[in-house]
This record gives sequence, structure tokens and C-alpha cells, in this order.
Amino acid sequence: MLSTVAGELWSARPPEVAVRSTVGAGDCSLAGYVLASLADAAPAERLRTAVAYGAASASLPGSAVPTPAQVDGPAVRVIAGLPGSSVPTTPVPAAGRDAL
Repeated sequence: MLSTVAGELWSARPPEVAVRSTVGAGDCSLAGYVLASLADAAPAERLRTAVAYGAASASLPGSAVPTPAQVDGPAVRVIAGLPGSSVPTTPVPAAGRDAL
């Protein structure tokens, strides 16, 4: 989840991965967010990148850090709002993609 100062709320669902280790996955998520922020990405894309890096990290052994080639951003589903809420949500396509 991501909440912005402008009042936006975003949720993301990671891709299914075979979890090998969660050590460092949160750190990799933060790194993904920072990378997207430095690229001036929109909030939904920042969340997508953060979740993609965290998921990629969890699929690796120990505390391995994923390379960009191991990160699957388009596989992360991002929606506006809370998952399962009564408020309609709209899927947000990954950057450079037409649809999810």
C-alpha cells in the first residue's frame, strides 16, 4: 500500500513467486521505491517497482539482491484504493504497457 500526501491511496498485489528467503526483501522494496522516485515515476509506478523488487528478492536465496533483469514490474497488479473495498478500483497499467 502507498498513501501520498495528496491523499491518493494505492494497493499492489505481487506476482506469485516461490519464496526462498524473506531476508532483505523489505530493504529491496525500499530500494525499488527509491529507484522509481529518482526516475520521477508516478506514485502507482513507484509502488509497482517497490513490490516488484521485494518479490524478486524473496524469490532468491539468503539475502541476495535482485538485478533489474530479475524484477518483473509488469507482473505487479496496482489498483487505486484499498483491495476488497466497496470503492471502485481501477487497475493501473505498468509503464509502457497497454493493459494488465
